[in-house]
Amino acid sequence: ASGGAINAVNGYVFAIDPTEVGSAFKLDLAPTNSGAGPLSIAFYTDMVNGITCSTYDGTPSAAGVVCGAYAIVYTSAGADLTFVYQDGLAVPAPPPFMASKFAFSAPIALPFPAGAEQGNIGEPSVDVDPSNDNIYVTSPTGVPCGASNAECVVFWRSTDGGSSLVQPAPNAFLSPLGGGDSDVIHDGLGHVLVADLRSLVDTGVFRSVDEGNTWTSTDTGPCSDREWITSGGPHATTGPLTIYETQNSGVCTPGALLQFWRSIDDGQTFLPVGVVDADLGSLGYTADASVEGAVEAKLAVDLVTGDIYVAWATQAIQDATGATTRILVVSRSTDGGATWHGHLAYAGPLGTSIQNLFPVIAVDHGGNVYAGFSTQLAGQLMGVYVTTSTDRGATRSDARRVNPTDQTAVFPAIAAGDDGKVDLTWIGTSGTSVGDASNQWNIFFGQSRNADGAAARWSVGQISTQVMHYGDICNQGLNCNIFGGNRDLADFISVTIDGDGNANAVWTDDGSQSPKAIMFSKQIGGPRTGKLPPKS
Repeated sequence: ASGGAINAVNGYVFAIDPTEVGSAFKLDLAPTNSGAGPLSIAFYTDMVNGITCSTYDGTPSAAGVVCGAYAIVYTSAGADLTFVYQDGLAVPAPPPFMASKFAFSAPIALPFPAGAEQGNIGEPSVDVDPSNDNIYVTSPTGVPCGASNAECVVFWRSTDGGSSLVQPAPNAFLSPLGGGDSDVIHDGLGHVLVADLRSLVDTGVFRSVDEGNTWTSTDTGPCSDREWITSGGPHATTGPLTIYETQNSGVCTPGALLQFWRSIDDGQTFLPVGVVDADLGSLGYTADASVEGAVEAKLAVDLVTGDIYVAWATQAIQDATGATTRILVVSRSTDGGATWHGHLAYAGPLGTSIQNLFPVIAVDHGGNVYAGFSTQLAGQLMGVYVTTSTDRGATRSDARRVNPTDQTAVFPAIAAGDDGKVDLTWIGTSGTSVGDASNQWNIFFGQSRNADGAAARWSVGQISTQVMHYGDICNQGLNCNIFGGNRDLADFISVTIDGDGNANAVWTDDGSQSPKAIMFSKQIGGPRTGKLPPKS
């Protein structure tokens, strides 16, 4: 294909035969090709609004599963390539299921009302309110959602322990610029709050006092990204109605990494408290002030002491290799976010990165702090690791690999319960590289019952029962849109623990679902992390 521009993408567009959806395809440069440049393919469920169900970086070839209604074989500008596309091929046999001592409910795809547009859903968040056992799930649909007819943030609720999830208030989160990162939490009053990123311009926080049937909204800070919220808990320094929010500072606060906002009226209004200081000098590192922003974990709060924790990495840290994200810092505040002190949680070898993608953090009922991340060390496949602090972040254990050594793993999510009991989920494949077009990915689960000990052990197994993604995964966030790679799963998955100590997991699936869907599964057997919340 040569020349032409389809939706601002150079390439060749064609309609998909509906009978071939779900079959395997191959895309190769033809033996007679004389052109130069990369060759990739994107499958679209909605060409008008640019909604893809799967994309593949085909340098020099691609293979996967057909989805959607249209496809574009796209090239770099000015390329003149001859290619061969084949579909209707047999889908490769899935890898063997990894059985374990844990049992999970059959994954279910979360529904949409008839005729509703789901947009480019992904990055689901999950929360369970132990006061009523309601399960809440959110997913953004892509910014700006005002450019399409999709909901900005999709909100599901289960009142039957996860057997079914419904949308109690479709279109409650409409905002012309919304549809970016979202987060969902409960407070201590049975209320539920949802955060929505509005195209890097500001953050909206929605609040419901009737379990998600009706909503009110307020704006927080400008120029935001990755706006994570959490309840301050019963021992917050500013009272039990405290809600915290962090967000990437971007260009709004030069030299700062993360802005910190606080509500003391249960999320009805928010005020800026300050910034999460880098505090790198005491850790032996310097930062390039011209490099702004960071990748940060969702906030974690010690429900006994009220201390706040955030784990983050930044390209601003300098070492012999230049800007890097090999350093993980855990910052702690004991005064409601007014001041922060950073502790070094992990320093990887020069040239490595933990940005695959977000780091994660959790605090158990005994105040032990767990930070997780994904990285690739020399001679090993990319894996997920956890490091532990038993003294509220002051010192850390060595990072321990959780997933098997013969598995490539990205996108960790973490939750903690009783002392030393931690759950972890991730996306894994038997392939040796995240960029392998033949990868078949699944959702995996790990639990440690002595994660606070010197020799933590992890039991691992599989949650998803069908391959949830085929092909490569780009783990560079928005840079995937610049340098190429498959970002159809967006940037993260989520897990939480319910009042009975069972894990509840959500993820995006574009492998077994067409169009792609948010999936939910709940632990129904095996060891649990503990039933009771912490006591002061």
